[in-house]
This record gives sequence, structure tokens and C-alpha cells, in this order.
Amino acid sequence: MGVVLLIKALRDVFRGGLLTACSCVEPTADPDDAAQIRKVLTVSFVTGLIPCPGAAVILAFAIGQDIFWAGMGALVVMAIGMGVTTTLFAWVAVSARGLTLRMTGSNRKLFNWMYAGLSICGALVIAVFGAALFLSSPGIHQYLVW
Repeated sequence: MGVVLLIKALRDVFRGGLLTACSCVEPTADPDDAAQIRKVLTVSFVTGLIPCPGAAVILAFAIGQDIFWAGMGALVVMAIGMGVTTTLFAWVAVSARGLTLRMTGSNRKLFNWMYAGLSICGALVIAVFGAALFLSSPGIHQYLVW
């Protein structure tokens, strides 16, 4: 996943950056802030609706122990927790982009460089962390020839 994000970030850099087209919106004005909030809340709601495998295991265990309502309660609490967490991360991402646009003002080149630098660093961290987890997994060493 990190390699895919790195390729996407580098492709954005070689295409001229994120803000290549002329935008007639002031950098300090938030374009359609209500629509952005609606999108964030929709993503959060949908994320809370889809149960994670851990919630399904808890519910199956609760059914097996004849404590169905306790399992349903745990499922609801986990769904709310996932929704709140997703909402916070989405809000931070939208706010960080807006803050970056305000910090750079009308300087599109500076914004593109900041966006590219952060994207490439994030992709590299994900790729290195994924490679470290893969290489440290038990049993993988029998397939690697050093």
C-alpha cells in the first residue's frame, strides 16, 4: 500500500502538483463547508454501519453463551467507536488541508511542494513499516535467500 501511495504522490508531483488548474476561490475561504461536513458525516455513518470482524466474533461468542443482548450492546458500542474515530480522522485531514491552503496563501508552488513532501514522507513511512512487519513475520525467513 505504501508503494502505491508513493507512486501516486510522485505522479502528482510530475503532473505539476495538486493545484495546477486556475481556481477562482480565495485560499482563505472554505468552499462549501457544509458539503464537506456532510461528506465527513456520511463516511463516518457508513463506517459505523459496517461491522468489523472483531465485532462479528464478539457477537458470535455472545450468541454462543446465550447473552445476545450483551453482544448486541458491544456491537453497537464498537460501531459508535469506529464512527467517532473515522469522523475525527476525516475532520483532521480536511482541517489540515485547509490550514495548509491558508498558510501558503496564494502561492500555489509552495502548497504543491508542501503537499508533495508530506505525501511522499507519509507513503515512505507506510512502505517501510509494512516491509518491517512483513520481514519480521515468523516463517518468512525460510523463503528468503540471503
